[in-house]
Amino acid sequence: MYMDRLIVKGGYGEHGRSCFLVPFAQGRYYMLDCGIMDTDENPWPEVETELLERTEYLFLSHCHKDHSGAFSRLVSRGFRGWLVAAGATVELAGICYNKVIQADPLSAWPMGLGRELHFSCGRSGHCVGGLWFHIWDSGKSCFYSGDYQPGSLAFAVDQVKGRRADLAIVDCAHPDTQEDARALRSRILEWIGPCLAAGRRVVLPLPRYGRGLELIALIKENFPQVAIAADQGFAAAAEQMCGYGQWLRAGKEEQIRAFLEEQPEERLERDRYDVLLLGDAHLEQQRCRSLAERELARGGLVIITGRVKPGGFVQTLLDGKRAVRAHFPHHQSMGDFMALLEQNDFQTVVPFHNGRQELYFQAAGIGSKRESG
Repeated sequence: MYMDRLIVKGGYGEHGRSCFLVPFAQGRYYMLDCGIMDTDENPWPEVETELLERTEYLFLSHCHKDHSGAFSRLVSRGFRGWLVAAGATVELAGICYNKVIQADPLSAWPMGLGRELHFSCGRSGHCVGGLWFHIWDSGKSCFYSGDYQPGSLAFAVDQVKGRRADLAIVDCAHPDTQEDARALRSRILEWIGPCLAAGRRVVLPLPRYGRGLELIALIKENFPQVAIAADQGFAAAAEQMCGYGQWLRAGKEEQIRAFLEEQPEERLERDRYDVLLLGDAHLEQQRCRSLAERELARGGLVIITGRVKPGGFVQTLLDGKRAVRAHFPHHQSMGDFMALLEQNDFQTVVPFHNGRQELYFQAAGIGSKRESG
């Protein structure tokens, strides 16, 4: 398996639309994710019908739409292969499909897919159902990290160490920092702590599945007396996550249940809270937008922890210096990425989930890279 045989349909040189195809036998392919870029006018990965018809397996790393959002479209355009994913991912992504192979990260043995292909997988520390995959084909192999965070605060992670792959496609969403997860979380605390001490409220717009649970853990462990409120969408998603205990770190399910027992929705209605969690990362819903505006008018602070949709309401807040941005470590930094290379034997490495186009070559030594575009 060589780099020039990898077909990239998204995710390389951009933060989103993750979609890669790898040939494995007699003109057949397997696909790694099928995401969309929801900040683009044309969000889809453009996969030709001929390629879809020759794609036998689609490995889905997790439910977030920048990795799974194009699935229905690909089926409508000719994909008839097997979907390989965690059961939780299929459920949370709302996928209805009759050819599903459930990937089990707790299995002690690789799983065979016909005679030519087999794979192992592990929990990626990114969200419920999040997986990394290691796929073998005729003596060669490909490692795909999905969205990986070895230092996750809330989600269980199976560390990637001692693996060998001819090709590795690895999360490096924060290429401009060497700091690890603990250090990046401390940056957010540096915003939250002084704000709360001054009697100001903090508003955190978040996706419903993913880093919201990490923010609950972070706030609870550092500011145990703080009252946290949440909108109905966020609270419902948090309650749903309690049904997936195997994907959470020890003690985190109990922490989430304790948060829900504090009735965060009622705190919002009674207007009695210090921190507000909104299940709307881009503040596109009118109610969430109005709540954010209300707290800004009262002197509160809005903290943006993820991607920003160009031209959207969040971008307007940031441009007007009415919100601050603090990257939350639910992906890997450059420091995390380089540590992963040092802990494994990956021959050719493709960092994805950022705006750069680079390749790394293990044979030439850790950190040896070439610009690709």
